[in-house]
Amino acid sequence: MENIFINACDFDQAVYYTALFPDFNLSDPSHTLTLYHYTNQETYEHYIYHPEKRQLELRLTNITLFLDDKEGYHIFPLLYKLFAECQNDGTIDSAFHKQLAQELKICENRFRQLGRWYVLSFSRESNCQYLKENYACKKGNPGVILGLQTHCLVDTASQNSGFFPDCAEKRAFKDDFPTAFLRDVLYDECLIKDFIHNAIGCIYTFRNQIGTSHFSLQHFVQTLVDAYRLYFKDSHFDKEKETRLIVDGNTVQNYPDVYSFSSYYTPHPAQDEQKSYLYLYLNDCSLYHVEHVASQICSCD
Repeated sequence: MENIFINACDFDQAVYYTALFPDFNLSDPSHTLTLYHYTNQETYEHYIYHPEKRQLELRLTNITLFLDDKEGYHIFPLLYKLFAECQNDGTIDSAFHKQLAQELKICENRFRQLGRWYVLSFSRESNCQYLKENYACKKGNPGVILGLQTHCLVDTASQNSGFFPDCAEKRAFKDDFPTAFLRDVLYDECLIKDFIHNAIGCIYTFRNQIGTSHFSLQHFVQTLVDAYRLYFKDSHFDKEKETRLIVDGNTVQNYPDVYSFSSYYTPHPAQDEQKSYLYLYLNDCSLYHVEHVASQICSCD
C-alpha cells in the first residue's frame, strides 16, 4: 500500500495515512507478474500495437467520462451509513456524527477533484468469460486478450529518454515523478467496513483526549474519501473483476516519451477532447501474452 502515501500533500495527511491505512490485508496487484487487458481485435491491431515503432499505445480514460455516472462516488453512501451506525451503536456521539456528515458532504460537492485521474482497466484473470463477452468480443466482433508485465505499467519513468534508471540518487529526488499505481477494485463493503468503523472510533477517542478546540475532522474524512473513491464500487459490478492502472494527469507533463494527451492517430485533438484521454506508450517487450478470441466462442448460447 505504499503508493497511497503519494496522495498525502502535507505532513498532517501523511500522519493520517500512516495511522489509518497501514495494511488492508489485501494482496497488492503490483506484485503480480502479469495483468490482462480485454479489447477488440481492431483496436489492438490499429491503435494499440505499433510494430514499426516496437511500441504499445494504451489509452487511459478520464474517470469523469466513465459510463457509470457514479464513478468515484460509490464510497459516499457507504461512509454515510457507517457514520450513522457508529452513532447508533454508541461508538461516537451525535455531535461527532453531525460533524463527520458535514465534512463528507463538502467532499461530495467538490466535483473537480476527480478530473485529474485517468484509468485503464485490467484483470488478474486471463480467461474470464464475462470480460470476453462484454469487452473483448463486444457486439460480436473478434477480440484480443493482452497480457502485460505489471512492472512496466507503473515503472514508466525508466522508459523516458531523459531519465537514467541506473542513477538511484536522481530517481529518489525526482520530484515530478508521475503518480501511477495499481489497485484491485473493491466490491464488497465487508472488506473495509470494520476497518473504517475502528478508525472512526480511534479518531473519536483521540479527539476527546486533545480537546475539540484543537481538532478538525476535515483531513480525516478527506483521507477516507481519497483512499477509496478511485477503486470502490457497488457489488453489482463484481463480475468485472477489475484491477485499475490509475494515473494522475497533473504529474505527467515532464514525461512526453511515456505519456501524452495526443494519440499517434489524433496528434491535434479538439480542445474539448484533449484532456478526455491520456495515452501511455510502452516498449513492446512489456507485452507478455496475446490471445486472439473468436467472437463465436464469446457469444452466449
